[in-house]
Amino acid sequence: MTISSRRIRKIYSSLDKDQIKLVIDKKIEGKLEIQQWLEKLHKLAVMDTLGDDSRKKSGELSIIFGLITAFTIILTISKPFMFFFPVGFFLLFFYFLIMYITLNKIDIGNNLRFFIVPLLEHFKEENRIDGPVFLNMDFSNPKNRKNIIHQTVDPERQRKLFQHHWMQGEMMFTDQVMISWKIVDTVTDYGKNLQEKAGNRDLKKKNLVTHQLDLVFHVPKKRFDIEKPGPEVKDAGNYYEMNLNRSDTSDSLEVGMMPETFLEAVREGYHYIRKKEVSI
Repeated sequence: MTISSRRIRKIYSSLDKDQIKLVIDKKIEGKLEIQQWLEKLHKLAVMDTLGDDSRKKSGELSIIFGLITAFTIILTISKPFMFFFPVGFFLLFFYFLIMYITLNKIDIGNNLRFFIVPLLEHFKEENRIDGPVFLNMDFSNPKNRKNIIHQTVDPERQRKLFQHHWMQGEMMFTDQVMISWKIVDTVTDYGKNLQEKAGNRDLKKKNLVTHQLDLVFHVPKKRFDIEKPGPEVKDAGNYYEMNLNRSDTSDSLEVGMMPETFLEAVREGYHYIRKKEVSI
């Protein structure tokens, strides 16, 4: 625990102004080369991994020492000479509680390390990106009050619906195909009392999260033809525009869209276009 906390403090003290702003505001927007993005985000991903583990342990230990403190206080009623036990356990409870609160403040949504960083690393390894990549990301809690789009009033059927537009981006591949996208997480919070079924799915779990990807291919007409019928294609002057949609689901706010879902959409887009033959 102590080693992890020291590493977190060391990483945090080495962050630049933009990185600290991301930790505090949970938001970042910019247009950088892919290597620059990785340099900026990788350190934060490591810090968040350490923070999640330490925060969980701190929360568990604060509960344990809180209960022990309460028990020893009751015990000292009949045995006052043991007063130093509740004092010691209270100090441990207070220490881990403060650590939990502090780590919770610098927590960043898991989409950073589970989705963004792996995706950028994949494209870097393939060496397919031409020029800077635009990213606009919001790693705040999807279940923020401002994201509520629907709420039931029946206490026996509590349900809240949140919609979190957490990402949009744009990048160009080396073949001059440009893609732009946005990702929206829709969270259904079923509360503590709801015991119902939707279709054949038993929705006893508290959250159901749908991750929706809307991706647009901007295909240069000079370089490509439309290979086969597929998604709706629009004529946009010098480009064809082709919309592709993907979605996946999870039952935890800790799990976001999988990078493979995004990559499958990119592969599908290329399935519908064909590079023009160069005439000699």
